[in-house]
Amino acid sequence: MIEKKIHFVIDDVNNVKYCWLNANFERCCSNIEHLFTYLNFMMQSYNISELKNKLSSADQMTVLFGAGDIGELANYSLNKLGLNVSFFCDNAKDKQGTKWCGVGVLSFDQLIKLKKDTNIFISNNYSSSISANLKSCGFTNFYDCVELLDQTNFLNH
Repeated sequence: MIEKKIHFVIDDVNNVKYCWLNANFERCCSNIEHLFTYLNFMMQSYNISELKNKLSSADQMTVLFGAGDIGELANYSLNKLGLNVSFFCDNAKDKQGTKWCGVGVLSFDQLIKLKKDTNIFISNNYSSSISANLKSCGFTNFYDCVELLDQTNFLNH
């Protein structure tokens, strides 16, 4: 996996600048506004009903990246929409090869062998670094879980 790092440099109290360096130490962004624009560009935005139609297609695979509490909530949300999760993915070696919420957990190495149009919901607290890694591996359909979780009524289950 390619490691991405964000380095912050504070040149005065009100001006935080950073340099996001990739594995080749190439500068990707030069200020905080560019970083958020870059990260928002990388992450697909979506409308729940449109995404539901897309994910309902028989040939569409859905993966939740993060086999933890957020992943469990995202799995519940997708199930309430009538959608099944194909796999979880997690970087924790003790979770790989097990099942979470009755669904198999892949390693990142296994994930990158899937089709590049696989739908991946990032269901953990590391969405910026994971989205950068997914993009660098050629994946095109990855999303955060904010919209999905926001539209879910967790009180009526």
